Order: sequence, then structure tokens, then C-alpha cells
Amino acid sequence: MPLTDNSDSLQTRNLTVEDSLQLGDDTVIELREMSTPATPPSGSLRLYAKSDGRLYAKNDTDTEYDLTAGGSGEVNTASNVGTAGVGLFKQKSGVNLEFKKVNAGSSKITVTDDGANSEVDIDLGTVTVIDLSDVAAKTGTGTTVVMQGSPTITTPTIGDFSNATHDHESSAGGGTLSAAAVGSGTLSGDRLAAKNKTITKIVYIEDPTATDSFPIAFVPDDVTLSQVRGVTDQGTVDFNIEHRATNTPDVAGTDTLSSDLQATSSGASSSSFSDATVPAERWLNFNASAVAGSPGKLWVAIEYTID
Repeated sequence: MPLTDNSDSLQTRNLTVEDSLQLGDDTVIELREMSTPATPPSGSLRLYAKSDGRLYAKNDTDTEYDLTAGGSGEVNTASNVGTAGVGLFKQKSGVNLEFKKVNAGSSKITVTDDGANSEVDIDLGTVTVIDLSDVAAKTGTGTTVVMQGSPTITTPTIGDFSNATHDHESSAGGGTLSAAAVGSGTLSGDRLAAKNKTITKIVYIEDPTATDSFPIAFVPDDVTLSQVRGVTDQGTVDFNIEHRATNTPDVAGTDTLSSDLQATSSGASSSSFSDATVPAERWLNFNASAVAGSPGKLWVAIEYTID
């Protein structure tokens, strides 16, 4: 078959071409639109145009292909979503989507490519106490200190007690609390062990008289009296227990019992108080009011609980 060019026109139906068809430059092939043709014979392929403006081919198994389908695909891009955080998408360069890398800013964080699990693993690296040197603010609310686990604190040195409201020492181990600090409601270790315990003070008075008046105990903490007892070897002694101010034990104070207790040789006790609450830093004073029957010995016991 001779070589054709764009000046030739080929419009022949049922044309069988045995030779190779060579088309010249700028040659246009025009195919008339038609209905779907019948299945071609075995080993043949039919090429045709249909009224929808598309080019089709049908093989010898009666399968039709749209040769103009598919196009150039969608124009894709990418973006970061979410309301907070740092996005990983950087930009699209041509058909390539470019993402940022996840980088460990210091040795305190490790970033590992876990290819086996298709993951990027982020974990803590080596964190020491010195890494917290930039934590300067001392803020917080409430009265509860929460520590994770069961930490062991060994002889700590606390440099600032300005907000502690007591005179604890800024030294290794913290030092001890003075009586003033205990009076403000903060107990040191030795006094904490006695808190809420019931204490009994016992005094022996020889040859008691009706004018006896002297301190028999000193309470550094707030206490509540619970019982007063008195026993003589013979006769009776009437007395009350006063609480007096720290620096004036010789000045009359406040009676604690509702009425004077009369101690006898068979013993007497009272838990009836007009003022059982004794403030910290007070003297407990024995104050006799009457003696009968020539007693030679008197034992007085005072029970109280540390508040």
C-alpha cells in the first residue's frame, strides 16, 4: 500500500489492509461514529468511534474497552488538621508531597523509626535532676502535697522557709521546731509522737495545808483535761487545779474543776470540769482550800490529752 499524507482521504467501508499502513506527518484519521459493532472473528480487534465522542475497541471475546477513559487523574494535595500542635506537612513540590521530620531536640527525648511496626516511637531519654534547674516558680494551691510512688528523702536541705509560717531551720535535715512553732500548730517529730496521747501527771505533797498553792505541771501544748484524782493517808484535803499564764505562775488563774475535789484516804476523783481546755504554754497549779483530820501525805494525779 502506498504512503499516505494529509492530502489523501480514506473513506472505504469493509476495507481489508494486508500491508503495513504508514501515515505521513500531520495525517488525520477520521472515523465515523457508529453503533457498537458485532464481535470480531477470532484473533481480530475492532476499532471504532461511537456517538458519545469516544474511541472504543472490541476484542474477539466481545469485551469492549473505552480507549479515552482514565484521563490524567486527580490533582491531590495535603494539609494538617487539628486545633493545636505542630503540623508535619510542609508543601507539595510537583507530584511530590513533602513532610517535615520528627526530631529529638535534646538527649532528654529519643525518636526511633520502628519500621517493623510502621511506627515512629517517641520516648524519654536520660533525664537528671540538673535538667530541672530552670524550674524556678514555687506556686500551688491547697494543703495536700502529692508524691508519686514511695520516695525516700534523705537529709534534705531546704533553702527557703519564707512561706512555712514557722521557724523551721534551713539546714540539713531541717532542724527542729521550737516551742513557738509547736504553739502555732506545727509539731516536730518528738511532739508529733505524743499528739492525741493521754498523759498523767502525779505529784506528792507532804503535810498539806489549806493555804498550799503552787504549780505542779507545765503543758507546752494545747491539752484537754479528762480526770483529776486525790488520795490521802488520812483525813481530807479539798483542792482545785488552776491553769495560769506562762510568765505569772504566782498569779491566780482559772479553776478547771466545776467544784473543789475532796481527797480522802479511800481516794476521790472528778471528771466534772468548768474549763477542761488548757491553752499551750500554761502552768497547772494546785490550789488547796480546806484540810481536815491531820493528813500527812497527799497524792494528786491529773490526766489530760494533748490536742
